[in-house]
Amino acid sequence: MKKVFLVLSLLLSLGMFYACSNEDETVNVYVPIEEGEDYAAIANFFNLELSSDIYSQGFFVDSQNSTNVGEEVCKIINSRKELKDIYSGDKDLPEIDFTKYTLIVGYIIMPDLGNNCVRQELVYTTTNSSPVLNLYVKNENEYKPTVISTLYFWGLYPKMQHSKISVTIHKEL
Repeated sequence: MKKVFLVLSLLLSLGMFYACSNEDETVNVYVPIEEGEDYAAIANFFNLELSSDIYSQGFFVDSQNSTNVGEEVCKIINSRKELKDIYSGDKDLPEIDFTKYTLIVGYIIMPDLGNNCVRQELVYTTTNSSPVLNLYVKNENEYKPTVISTLYFWGLYPKMQHSKISVTIHKEL
């Protein structure tokens, strides 16, 4: 009787592992769109407006010029009005076709000076309710100062309807 119970327990355990496997998980990875006739003007605008100075968080209307390491702001923009609502500057906004694209823009307060986002990707999985924005960061400085800096990021992605994104930092050597 104990053998039967043991065999049934093992079979049930194996069945649970099989049922909980991620074989049915679908993963889609998107990189920012960096082409098109308006891309150069869009890139120029964001590269100039999102400076690396910690005190220039003024791009965002609701920024508090925080110095709290780990603080993160990530905005998902699906219309020109949404972009106007978050932008506190006075320059003309670039033309973005929001019928095709979603703009993701934000910043993270980092514990090192000289961090640079070298690449990014947006990952959708069928098991996550919201996508994950992976930022791959490289520290361009040869020394490791104990100051903080702001890592700004932005990217144009295929149109999406999500209202929340998780951001993950990956350090590259």
